[in-house]
Amino acid sequence: MRQRLPSHRSIRAAALVLALAAGCAKDTVVTTRAVIVNVPAACAVDGQGYATYFPLGDFEPPPPPPGPALSGVGKVLPQLDLQTRAVSVIASENDDTWEGVAPVTASGDVNVLVLPEARACALSTGVGARTGSTLGPIGPLRALLVGGDATGLTTPANFVVHLDTGVVEPVDARRELLVQRQRASVTPFGAGGLVAGGVALSSGLPTADAQVFDAGAGGFTTRLSLSEPRAGHAAVVLVDGRTLLVGGVGGADGETPVPRMEIVDPAGGDGFEENVALLSPVLSSPSAVRLVSGEVLVAGGTTVSGVAVTGLEWFTPQAGPSSVRLQTLPAGSVAARVALVALAGGGALAVVAPPASPPAGFQTTWVISADHAVAAGTSVQGSLTRPVLFGGAGGAPLLWSGDRWLQWQPWAGAFTGAPALDTGATSLGDATASPDPGLAMWLDPVRHQLIARRTDTTNAYSADAPLLVSGSGGVAPDRLPGAAGVAYSGGTGLTLAGGASAFVTDRTYADVALRVTYAAGQAPLVVLRDALAVEHVIDDRCCAGLFGATGPAPVVDVERRGASVTCAVDGAPPSACGASLDPSTRIALGVRGALATSPSVVSEILVQRLGDP
Repeated sequence: MRQRLPSHRSIRAAALVLALAAGCAKDTVVTTRAVIVNVPAACAVDGQGYATYFPLGDFEPPPPPPGPALSGVGKVLPQLDLQTRAVSVIASENDDTWEGVAPVTASGDVNVLVLPEARACALSTGVGARTGSTLGPIGPLRALLVGGDATGLTTPANFVVHLDTGVVEPVDARRELLVQRQRASVTPFGAGGLVAGGVALSSGLPTADAQVFDAGAGGFTTRLSLSEPRAGHAAVVLVDGRTLLVGGVGGADGETPVPRMEIVDPAGGDGFEENVALLSPVLSSPSAVRLVSGEVLVAGGTTVSGVAVTGLEWFTPQAGPSSVRLQTLPAGSVAARVALVALAGGGALAVVAPPASPPAGFQTTWVISADHAVAAGTSVQGSLTRPVLFGGAGGAPLLWSGDRWLQWQPWAGAFTGAPALDTGATSLGDATASPDPGLAMWLDPVRHQLIARRTDTTNAYSADAPLLVSGSGGVAPDRLPGAAGVAYSGGTGLTLAGGASAFVTDRTYADVALRVTYAAGQAPLVVLRDALAVEHVIDDRCCAGLFGATGPAPVVDVERRGASVTCAVDGAPPSACGASLDPSTRIALGVRGALATSPSVVSEILVQRLGDP
């Protein structure tokens, strides 16, 4: 097959043949497609580097052989099954490594953007000087850089970032935003993206305008109306796919905090505030995230009078009017700027920027558990001027403190230095995003380029090794370890008291078998969390003998096939669990302590995907 290079000159690519086979029968149909490895010119790998290609899906993948050199254009890769849903690529040259992952779509070539391991890399196209821009993912293959102010000289262009090639290109000029803006929000929206609100550059006031980005058209198409103008708000995609707009400022003066939250539905046209919860207190510039439970957590910001907020507000997955729960960070941690990220095991991590003269005992780091408790982690040592949190692959979000990179250690409750090869200073603008949990992106305000840093390629289809045997990797707690009832020790295993949970990170499953081996105490509950964040708990009502096993290393086996779930203890015949799953839903897997008085000690978690490659 001939070499195929993307049209963008700053990208190097090697195209190799990907054969997708429909099975082993004599009537097997083989489709030949190309895998194109894309590397930004700023961090290019030489063509003598070689790559290994990992096919991923709802099956147990065979060990892949090392691939050919990247210069080996047209060589045939090992045959991949039609059930392959993603391809992970690791490229090596000398002692350096590049890595990337991309979905395998129903047709067409497979592009994979690979980046140097744990090192920032500039994407090629300059995007111009600007402030007040917003960067956000709009699906697995694209992100949008929208709006901003270029000091009145020009109107900044809007750009599409192709996450599978690294190409950054302007939005189709024939389908540009009708209202150019800054301080807007960008969220996935159906098959495209939603740009909502913001300060209109023409008037200098917040707008009630929203537009939908259509990937097929290469620009903005449908125009929607919001219930009221707002800018400087937060935006979260709810579990049902609707976008929730949180806080911000509006009003005739453009500076009045907006009390009502608003929902925009991909299936329903204009935004609406009816039967949506109120913020209390009303906030401008808040932070908001959707938790793995489906709840929405809001933190930070300022009130109508400009007072920095210490409160946390939770809303149900539908953000209904009766859903508000309130909690307050302890005194001494007041700050308008709160960086917030959802944790893979449950709950959230908050990092608070200290004031110029912080009071004694000021805490910068807080863990908000899945049951809404707030606990202080180890405060960040040294400078913390402008905290920005990215991703969370493996339950370990990345933090930019303002002058260095740090990474959260979920089982230690503290940040440590992040692996990095960067030698120069990093400059982060006001536009940042995590298109996937292992990818950080930001706008560099000095170079006027988008920068990407890959820290992990783990995804929904990644393979599983036995968990907890050689470390805590791949499993994350839903609260701060220690007195809260969850802990991990290499010599003991995972200890879970009543209500405390730990989940397999990043991965989700279709048909799957789970074996939990526990060494002491009460057998743990097994939790299946579906795509709508509904939990299906496997307890003694469907798992006969769950709380009575006495073997030297008792095991709990749970199997999900389609809508049915079965459970067995110590090799006994499996029993059916009453709860029926949607056969099409993917599930996350976790274990939970059943009793506070008799904690569960789990020594191994073994997961096997049951799909046929």
